[in-house]
Amino acid sequence: MYLKTTVALLFFLAYLCLQAAEPVNTVIGNMTDQYIFVTDKSGLKLECIKQHKSITFLATKTATTAHASISYDNFRTVDNAKAKGSKPIYGNATSAGIFFDDSRMCILPIKLDKVGKSITATFDCTLKSPERDHLVFVGANYPVKQYTLSLTMPVSMKDIYDIEATNLPENASITRAPSPDGKNWVITLAASDLPALNLPSDAPSPRRTLPLVCFTGMFKDVNDFYTRIRQYILRQDPGLENVAEKARQITSQCKSDAERIAAIHHWVNTNIRYIVIEYGELGWEPELASVVLQKRYGDCKGSANLIKAMLNAVNIDGRMVWIGTRSIPDDWTARPLFSTGNHMIAAAILPSDSILYLDGTVGATDCGYYPGSIQGKQTLIENGDKCIIHRVPILPPASNCDDVTVNYTIDGTTLHGKFIETVSGEFKARLLNSLNNTDRRYRNKQVLGFINEGRNTWAFDNVTLHNDTVNNGPTKITAEVTRSAGIQKVGDNSYLSLDIIPSILGMIFELEDRTAPGEISVSKRLSRTISVKLPKGTTLRELPVTVHISNPTLTASLEYTSDQDTVTARLLMDFTQGIIPLKELENFNNDIRTLSRAINNKLVLVNQ
Repeated sequence: MYLKTTVALLFFLAYLCLQAAEPVNTVIGNMTDQYIFVTDKSGLKLECIKQHKSITFLATKTATTAHASISYDNFRTVDNAKAKGSKPIYGNATSAGIFFDDSRMCILPIKLDKVGKSITATFDCTLKSPERDHLVFVGANYPVKQYTLSLTMPVSMKDIYDIEATNLPENASITRAPSPDGKNWVITLAASDLPALNLPSDAPSPRRTLPLVCFTGMFKDVNDFYTRIRQYILRQDPGLENVAEKARQITSQCKSDAERIAAIHHWVNTNIRYIVIEYGELGWEPELASVVLQKRYGDCKGSANLIKAMLNAVNIDGRMVWIGTRSIPDDWTARPLFSTGNHMIAAAILPSDSILYLDGTVGATDCGYYPGSIQGKQTLIENGDKCIIHRVPILPPASNCDDVTVNYTIDGTTLHGKFIETVSGEFKARLLNSLNNTDRRYRNKQVLGFINEGRNTWAFDNVTLHNDTVNNGPTKITAEVTRSAGIQKVGDNSYLSLDIIPSILGMIFELEDRTAPGEISVSKRLSRTISVKLPKGTTLRELPVTVHISNPTLTASLEYTSDQDTVTARLLMDFTQGIIPLKELENFNNDIRTLSRAINNKLVLVNQ
């Protein structure tokens, strides 16, 4: 489905602006974005939407070149683009991760050759398919002094179409009123002194964070939208028998429906190459299952269609599912619009009416584990003439766990240990997918890099990978580890560094000039158990105090215990998926710093 959105284009523009000039040297004095709703002759049907956008640029410090731009595709045309002394540049704007799509960009280079000079750029566009709704970020990649967005429609449509706005600045206002002649209904959003649109990399997605306007009313409700989008999955597939034959072959050794579902999920993820191709209507219409099987590649829609067909071939109720990933904050029931979804998966409807979701784009992932990108998201499931509304469950941190246990002995200043790392969920998927994409000659190096976590003082021997398959429990790595500088002797005392986990200070959010919240994108658990057997004649001066951390997105503890001649440190960090409000980021950072200081405590060993 359509992964390309104005979000990707927004960051493309940000890159251009940074390359061309610092935004603080360029401001937009006035920006108006007008949308005119055009009906057919009957006046009852919305035929298209005409857009006129005007942007006045001003150089504030030195001469510079700014860039005015607008995106377009098969559903939207640029009818005119002009600015004094500038010629429009038209080109592709395909986002990273997409093999091919119809995203295009029109750019007007604006040469401001002296301070105080202003130039106005204008764009005239036609939205040919208004049912596909429209999203508008309020502002630009430069600061905007005055901003106005307006929708003008026949007054007869005022109870059908509207706008919904999120994350607006406090000084923004929205008015709804008839035009002076009473023939049209005009919705106007006005704002002033808008900062440049930008986000730190660790912020939630632009649609969750930046000021945004969404056009609504294209569909009456979620079932009206479902009736429209369902048309894309009704094509008959003449090659379904080939799909059925393959499904029976894949599941021939399976003894239950659960095994059959897992086998199909794994086969599609392993054998169908994920390639994103989005062009016009093809961005929404799945390729036939038999064609995906034959070509051995497909996008999310094609893979989902193949999973569905294979499930049905072995008498399991398979369905197609529309969903929006975590970058989209909306529910289908709240906003039944094309922009609410950007992904398709399949579902197995089980006899108990429980639903198991199956994503054909996740590679080597255990069946039943859902990526953080879709956890908690509302789903639209095909169900004849009336859809099923459901939701992907949010899985607990323990389902996505990275657990490390090391048992050390001491030989002088050297630590020798037995190392075990056990991973599940996305940790396991990340490891297995990286191995599957690595030449077998370099797999050992890949595994070593995974367990080393960037350390340069640990030496590993006899590294062994256990259970490198899906749907068979966690994956385990065992090894022998040597740390030649694990102990420092000073006088009669020895200082022992357990090196429980590499620095966690990288989890701190940068707060300087920050205006956006933070985010924990996926629930996960980090568990570390490090024990050291002390040599005879050596005692521990004192145990470090236990530390507990608790906030809405992080629960953590670090506890030290002593049992005869063995000292053990146990670290547990449970992260819960969620948004961290801007005002709470400093508290989150302080909790990480507190935990980091406790982790970095050195144990003092005393010779008796």
